[in-house]
Amino acid sequence: MGSRLLAAALADRPICGTPTADLPVWSIKLDCRASAGGGDLAAWTDRLRPWAAPNFTCMTGNRHRKPPCGKEVVEQINRRPGCRAVLTRKRSLENYLHPAAIAATFGITVLIEDDTPVAERVAQSRPDWQAVWPMLSPRARRRLITRTKRRLNTEAVQHMTPALLATRDPAGEVCGWFRAIGALLDGPQR
Repeated sequence: MGSRLLAAALADRPICGTPTADLPVWSIKLDCRASAGGGDLAAWTDRLRPWAAPNFTCMTGNRHRKPPCGKEVVEQINRRPGCRAVLTRKRSLENYLHPAAIAATFGITVLIEDDTPVAERVAQSRPDWQAVWPMLSPRARRRLITRTKRRLNTEAVQHMTPALLATRDPAGEVCGWFRAIGALLDGPQR
């Protein structure tokens, strides 16, 4: 969802304005470099430095990580000129998806809270996998979760509207990311 969030931030229409619009939130494709996948958080403090371009890093607030925790990494990135990093309040970017967007993609209804492992919950709830889930090996489960996560971040996100986003993010955290990205692109590097 990260590159789609960037695309929405650069769209020619406001998505963080009136949350009553029924247009898809993520509708633009950009030719840009985007990174995905966390892994070693400490490595992210310098991983994108060679690009010498404004950089926005969004780290998920997964509380189940091993140290170094995201807060320290975010602080290190924010000390670099032209860089802005944030730590989400939710477990992952999928936690910002509305259940209606997930239902439109997978045909199932799931309850999503801020700390729900969304991809795993959706994978377990799919009727075609539900019966065999308990018998699957951990490796097979991880593969199905990864496949589900990919569909959440490419297909379900297409069903998000400003109104659905406002429901899942009433504090406007995502819109704050858009403003930060815009400021990085508009302003001179520090």
